[in-house]
Amino acid sequence: MGQAHRVAELVDPHGISWGIYLENDHRLRVYRDNGESLAFELVRPVIDGQWHLFDVTLAGDVVVPYVDGQPVGSGSLASSTPVPGNGLVVGGAAGDYDEAAVYGSALTGDRVDAHWTRGRSSTASCLERPVALAPDAPADAPVPSAYGVEVGTDNPTVYLRLGEVATDPAARVAFDSSGACLNAAVATGATAAVNGAVLEEHGPGDTDAAVTAPVGVPAVVGSDAALPGGNADRTLEVWARSPGVGNWIIRYGQQWGLYRESGTRLRVYRDNGDSFPVDLNVAVDDNQWHLFDLSLAAGVASVFVDGQDVGHGDLVSATPVPGSGLIVGGLAGDYDEAAAYPVALSPSQIANRFHQGLLADTSVTLTSTDATWLRGRHGWRGRERLGGARRSTSSSRSSRILGG
Repeated sequence: MGQAHRVAELVDPHGISWGIYLENDHRLRVYRDNGESLAFELVRPVIDGQWHLFDVTLAGDVVVPYVDGQPVGSGSLASSTPVPGNGLVVGGAAGDYDEAAVYGSALTGDRVDAHWTRGRSSTASCLERPVALAPDAPADAPVPSAYGVEVGTDNPTVYLRLGEVATDPAARVAFDSSGACLNAAVATGATAAVNGAVLEEHGPGDTDAAVTAPVGVPAVVGSDAALPGGNADRTLEVWARSPGVGNWIIRYGQQWGLYRESGTRLRVYRDNGDSFPVDLNVAVDDNQWHLFDLSLAAGVASVFVDGQDVGHGDLVSATPVPGSGLIVGGLAGDYDEAAAYPVALSPSQIANRFHQGLLADTSVTLTSTDATWLRGRHGWRGRERLGGARRSTSSSRSSRILGG
């Protein structure tokens, strides 16, 4: 077979076999026929008593292993596989195995993700990007999520609404609402977080719920193969409620992203480990939803919290893609509405996102009973509460708006 393109799923290297090997709970190793191999570190454990999908593709001399439909890296491993050899071997130790296959070509990442989606979801395969209703739409047309439309207007590369576990506790697929069908994988043990970040009437794709990460592992892992590499402009965005200290909030590549270092300090990392701190005037572990955005424009990274610019610094990057994946959360916490964009969103776009997320699609009553104040970069800003219940629920909810 030589260097013919192929993929092997769940093939254990015995003797001179070519295949994928689970070295420990956090490491895969891909072997070629002379015994040489490449190691790939996993961001979360896979020895957890749950089903996981393993794939490895070879195209030319480049191997790409996948776990649960998401690439976990790539590397050069030119092969010269003799056939017939030791046979096709599935499994090498105690465990359960299912749906093994070998293909005569290297599956693309979207096809691997499609296998994962179909295997671990009982509902849709892909979701469309939310768009506003046309003026001539029928009166009974479903009303789209206003927040989803706001995000969709800015053309995200990937948009994970993260409400799937609320409707199906066994769900392991986080559906992409960008229209590109870049579905991700929800962590084993993740649970639904009621009362998600977005305050609005329910629309398609909005379950008014979020996801709670299990202790010690990311909430969601997706592919970063389509995200901006090198020093290209970009924005990462996610709502989080009480993300733990010493916790990645969102990242991709090797470790380009936003990290919560302490109660009032965030840290921005690029892939070689360089970083700069961003100090906040208030803590973000108050059991309230906060919107985090991290953008990169011409080598300058900017951090926004709740729509406000809280710091920036030089961070010329060389982000490898695919890398370790798009990773949402790193420790316990609630996460909602994660998105990645191929441009640096403007401050006004980010501010609009924050205000849209905290506005219910119904009438409200403004009160001034909350005496808490935040100091932003542009002066003192009041924090008011929105009173009144939404039509879709019997209980009222409150939140804050950082007004101008």
